[in-house]
Amino acid sequence: MGYVSTLVGLEILVDEIDSSIDLFVGTLGMTLIERKPSPDFAGELAIIDAGSIFVTLIQPHTTGPGYVLPQREPRLSQLVVAPTDGENLVSMRQRCAHTGTATADLAGDGFYVTPECVEGALGIKTAVVVTGVTAGDE
Repeated sequence: MGYVSTLVGLEILVDEIDSSIDLFVGTLGMTLIERKPSPDFAGELAIIDAGSIFVTLIQPHTTGPGYVLPQREPRLSQLVVAPTDGENLVSMRQRCAHTGTATADLAGDGFYVTPECVEGALGIKTAVVVTGVTAGDE
């Protein structure tokens, strides 16, 4: 069957971060790991430990320090996967190239399948981020 990747995180853009945290933490009993201003763009984020994966809630702002996201509507923004069973980021990216899947570099460790490419497959603009970090590494 070949190598397998593991889903380690979801990123969701939300309208109101407080009520989103209340749902995941207060209602569903998950653990809030961190809440802070986004280091990458204008907005606030919260990282939730959901057991085998992390959920990152992001409330983008229309102004403020950093890049202002042009599309701020609530949506599943990205899926985060990590290689398992001896595969590495290089071989995963080579497989993407071999299948004609468009990718782009991340600032840190990894790459992502472009939202436009995922939209062609799923019908929604969602990035698939491939990272060397797994949920157990955090």
